[in-house]
Amino acid sequence: MRPIYKIIISLIIILAFAGPVYFFFFRGGADTAEEQNMAAERLALVLNEPVFSPALSYDGGTIRFFDSAGKLFNLPLEEGAQKKEFPIPDIAGFREALWQPGGSSFIVRQNIEGHARYQFYDAEFRNLVDYPANLAKPKFVFGDSIVYEWSGEDGGRTLKVSNFISTEFRSVAELFRPDYRIAASPAKNEAVLYSENQFAPSKMFLVNLDTGSFRDLSVPLSVQGASFSPDGKYLLVARWGEQNQSLPAFYLQNLETLDIFVPDMFGNIEQTVWSEDGRELYIAGGRGIKKLDIVSNQILALYEFGEGEDFEPADLLLHPSRESLFFIDKKTGYLYRVRL
Repeated sequence: MRPIYKIIISLIIILAFAGPVYFFFFRGGADTAEEQNMAAERLALVLNEPVFSPALSYDGGTIRFFDSAGKLFNLPLEEGAQKKEFPIPDIAGFREALWQPGGSSFIVRQNIEGHARYQFYDAEFRNLVDYPANLAKPKFVFGDSIVYEWSGEDGGRTLKVSNFISTEFRSVAELFRPDYRIAASPAKNEAVLYSENQFAPSKMFLVNLDTGSFRDLSVPLSVQGASFSPDGKYLLVARWGEQNQSLPAFYLQNLETLDIFVPDMFGNIEQTVWSEDGRELYIAGGRGIKKLDIVSNQILALYEFGEGEDFEPADLLLHPSRESLFFIDKKTGYLYRVRL
């Protein structure tokens, strides 16, 4: 064989071997690094200062939140955007705000000389309305109304419904005990009463706010929290068990059939958020974020917290597109976003 042919054959062999080697070590390595970067970019710090009572704007383009002094801010969700204060009247003793579903008004819980007091911010007129001192535990409910507990001069307690500023009200029912908590439906004129008392558990009741009728939902339970689905068909309950587990256990109840589904998931009600259509439930806690499909009862893991991501998620917000989920880390108060 001539020398020139030997050289050509050698070059062909070298190139045939070098191609896969180059792809494996260089192209393959680049893809792996890119995947790692993409995974790292799924979690992002949105605001590195304490955030209170956040809410997404209707279009999902802005987050509204309070600071510890009760100042209200808007933060556009654009790269490089800065927060901007939205002027509202001063709020004394601010503790938290409860946003009107789908609206811009909110209820404020205050601490005034050690007592819980409440105000209503009317977004239309941009003013604060003081609720009477007898009014406690107000919640927005279906039909541009609020439901709350009213303490009478005789020490009795009554469940009442009124307009937002509590000038037009009516009594619904007398309350059996002083430690009820209220969860209100955003889609029906209904509320659920429950108790957090672990030493004297209470049944849960579904209350028709038109008729005042009570419907038993459970045997006596100690409940950490409860929330209605947006369509009012389901109730998510976080209950304390009988074996002193460190976290409450979730269960889901169909309010029409009273059927119960237990998804073997644990956490606080503040670590959950519903999708707008009520078909999905997102839970952030433990080591990551999961999604429960209400129709199929299937659980899907969406994101796993990595090393150094030791969060205590709370105040979850789901972007309308469902592409992102926001949460506050209770350890720092900082606001984070996870791309789903």
